[in-house]
Amino acid sequence: MGSSQGRKSLLDHLRAVPDPRQRQGQRYPLAGLLAVLILAALHGQSSLRGMWLWARAHQQLLLQPLGFGARGRLPALTTLWNLLQRLDVGALLQAMNTWARDWGAVTVTSLDTRHLHTGKRGELPAVQALVLTAQQLAAVLQQRGVKGDALEAALALLEEIPLEARW
Repeated sequence: MGSSQGRKSLLDHLRAVPDPRQRQGQRYPLAGLLAVLILAALHGQSSLRGMWLWARAHQQLLLQPLGFGARGRLPALTTLWNLLQRLDVGALLQAMNTWARDWGAVTVTSLDTRHLHTGKRGELPAVQALVLTAQQLAAVLQQRGVKGDALEAALALLEEIPLEARW
């Protein structure tokens, strides 16, 4: 379970994210799958395929600690894609935000626009998104698609995030 002083680990918080899969489709632990993707992103992977390839290259180190069992293996790339299509992203971000707040780790944030590529090159158009990042964690706290004016979307996003000024 948790870590120092009764605080929960990120993996503990990820276990609170609702699993969108039907019971018979839950062969792989949701928290473990999300943790694998987060670790791959922290190691510079920005596409789902890149994250999957990174995880496959490191699966012997990852799978048992992330709840896949001693003889576990990663699912196919399409399994991850299907899962992410149905995942409640708001619940995932809430779990990560709660974890970050519990650890007092969020003190410097940045807000940026990104172009997210959702498919193979040229297959689907890029989506513009606002991304609020916790610098110390190298973690996304919140993101939202931009339709129209990026400044208006940024202000609306900041209205939803509890930020404290620290001088």
